[in-house]
Amino acid sequence: RVEKRPLYAVLVDAENSSWRALAPILEEISRYGDATVRRVYGDFTMPSLAEWETAARQLSFRQVTTMCHIPGKGSSDAALIIEAMDAFHTNPTLDGFAIVSSDSDF
Repeated sequence: RVEKRPLYAVLVDAENSSWRALAPILEEISRYGDATVRRVYGDFTMPSLAEWETAARQLSFRQVTTMCHIPGKGSSDAALIIEAMDAFHTNPTLDGFAIVSSDSDF
């Protein structure tokens, strides 16, 4: 009998974390289960987030573009939390979440 590995959603705030952290984070998560939902949130029209495109593609993260309408304020926090709550209530196969951000709002 094959034992079921826990399934995790990995939700990344690109505006408040480094793309360089993705591979080590996934490696750590793989010790406990599988990262089956992978999302990265940010305003990817901004040049400062350009390197996220390659990292997201290589590590199978879906980019969720959240446009910044107020200078200096990101919108990725709200989108990330809304999708986390939606997944929590609609995806019974998930066993947990990993939120990646250096933002103190979390």
